[in-house]
Amino acid sequence: MITKRDLFRSAALAALSVTATKSFPLHAQTSAKWPNVFEAKAIAEEGFTFGLPLVMNYAVMQEFAVDKNSGQFKAPFNEINNEHRVATPADTAVITPNSDTPYSMLWLDLRAEPMVISVPLIERDRYYSVQFIDGNTYNYGYIGTRATGTEPGDYLVVGPDWKGGTPAGIKKVFSSTTPFSLTLFRTQLFKPDDISNVEKIQAGYKVQPLSAYLKQPAQEGDDKVDKFLASGMKNINGWNVGAFFGDRAFYNGNWLMRAGAAKGGLYGNDAVEAMYPYTRSDATGEPLDGSKFNYTITFPAGELPPANAFWSVTMYDGKSQLLIKNPINRYLINAPMLPEMKKNADGSLTLYVQKDSPGADKEANWLPAPNDKIYLVLRLYWPKPAPPSILPAGEGTWKPPGVKKVS
Repeated sequence: MITKRDLFRSAALAALSVTATKSFPLHAQTSAKWPNVFEAKAIAEEGFTFGLPLVMNYAVMQEFAVDKNSGQFKAPFNEINNEHRVATPADTAVITPNSDTPYSMLWLDLRAEPMVISVPLIERDRYYSVQFIDGNTYNYGYIGTRATGTEPGDYLVVGPDWKGGTPAGIKKVFSSTTPFSLTLFRTQLFKPDDISNVEKIQAGYKVQPLSAYLKQPAQEGDDKVDKFLASGMKNINGWNVGAFFGDRAFYNGNWLMRAGAAKGGLYGNDAVEAMYPYTRSDATGEPLDGSKFNYTITFPAGELPPANAFWSVTMYDGKSQLLIKNPINRYLINAPMLPEMKKNADGSLTLYVQKDSPGADKEANWLPAPNDKIYLVLRLYWPKPAPPSILPAGEGTWKPPGVKKVS
């Protein structure tokens, strides 16, 4: 039977042969800046050799811990799957599996916090092992009969960014070079009718976040990202204003900024193309909550968002950051809607941000809110560079008006 792994190898080798045989333009072969066909072949072979185990490992992780329809799915990340049997021909995701020891399998996601693995007391004459394998396919440690003995114990597994010490009660710390890591438990089966004893041992294998082990509040994987979103931007009248989308040179290795950009609003534009002030708070810093309050946003006369193209204010659910259902199917208010909107006597424009209609006479200016937390994004497409302008980001002469609670 041809497996997906066979197909992967065949495709990779075919790509390699194409690289090796494809003719280069004469100027490329003779230029010192370009490898010749033989050097290109060597580079391709080295790349294939280096990447093969990483890609194979990722393919297994995809089948075992991500794709629930793969036919080989075991369990989500950070949950142990115990196989109460030895491997059979039906197990095709990993090549050359052993059929001596029933497996327990655990894919670790160490991005949020370290994980604690606990093992029970095991008979001295029974072999068992817990093998730690990172995304580079490096074995970075063992628990088991040979490595640590058969006594019960708690062990900590940490990711590459962990800076903490060894908590009380932890026998040893294992450090993975990657945030995703595979843990393989092997428990010796003496004979077929011994499987019930193996199952009891497997039931004693435990995994839990470090916070749960220490009986502390759970750590959020994006705590640092949230802090960046809260403090990495300039707070202007309650709006977070800044620039966090760009090319590789723009980020210059600042992965925290890139993560903040993704969480704030994935796939945003460069600041010169669009600006995205956002807020979850009113002008006083209080959280926006449509279940408790009504709000207004008032643009003074002649001070609408300065955009060459157009501007918009979009309403999102404060928890999911998704658009919300509402009785008039209105998810935003934007510049093209101005002719139908009503201005105040002094020429200013007020938007009514609330879950219920402000009344027929104000409904043209109504931005429906959820009956819960609110997340607002103000977009300026092709912002004007000359004053009044929101540019440079966070330092511009135009400032978005604060969201005000209606008393």
